[in-house]
Amino acid sequence: MNKKMDAAIGNRIRAFRVSSGHTTHAMASAVEMPLNDYTRGERGERQFSAAELFAVSQVLGIGLVDIVSALDF
Repeated sequence: MNKKMDAAIGNRIRAFRVSSGHTTHAMASAVEMPLNDYTRGERGERQFSAAELFAVSQVLGIGLVDIVSALDF
């Protein structure tokens, strides 16, 4: 992925997380990621792995496709 796509995915995850009422700390813990890695992912500064994206989608109660469906790449 490229930086633009990483940022778009991070923004989508952040939007779903905020609307669901989860904190970054709770999300990082739930998906078993270091808090710094999780927050960097939301900011688009690091790439989420496929396994991490799947775990995030499960915690948020959405499908993986919901995270990537609105991306225009």
